[in-house]
Order: sequence, then structure tokens, then C-alpha cells
Amino acid sequence: MGSSLGELFGNFYMGTIEQRVLVDMDLKPAIYCRNVDDIFTQVLDERHLQQLKEAFEQNFVLNFTYEMENNGKLPFLDVTVTERNGGFHTAVYTKETNIGMCLNANSDIPDKHTRGVL
Repeated sequence: MGSSLGELFGNFYMGTIEQRVLVDMDLKPAIYCRNVDDIFTQVLDERHLQQLKEAFEQNFVLNFTYEMENNGKLPFLDVTVTERNGGFHTAVYTKETNIGMCLNANSDIPDKHTRGVL
């Protein structure tokens, strides 16, 4: 993903996979959202998720992994998604290893990284 075109190519590739896999109504999940190669989906059960994963991997070079919700919560990107009353609630996700420290903006880092945080 070092190229500035990496995200564009990733989206095209994933779009091609989706067009082939998600036409099967037996595999199509209730909710399917994607950010480049990170997918958030709601399926019937783990067996359905495994079938969807296998369909994605069957004819493509990518390997897919998945993470199941734990106690109704699932970290996705930098968001904690919690299922409540048939809907979803989101909050900022913080890893357990986070000690709450940030680099000083005046430290020896490129300006583009400081601006990127803002």
C-alpha cells in the first residue's frame, strides 16, 4: 500500500470480488460495509460467516480473517460497534495497550504527521 494509488487499486480489486460473491442470495449478509479491505458485516451465524469467507477466498489470491463480536461489542477500525435494541451504537475504540500518551507536536517528526493527527 506504499503507492498513492494503493487505496484505489484495493477498492477496484475488492469491488471485483464483491460483484462475483455477493450475487449469491444465500451468501449475501444482512449488513455489508467495507473500507478498502476491512469489512463490517452482520450474518446469521458463524457458519454463514465461514461460507462467505470461503467464497471470497475461492477464486482470489487474498486470505481473509475475521473477528467475532464479544459481549455484543466489536472493534472495527478505530470504532467500537455495540449492538443495542436492533441497532448499533458507536464509540471511539482504544486498545488495551494504550497508555494515553501522544508525541509532542514540536518533536522531531515530519509536519505532515502532525497535521494528519489534527
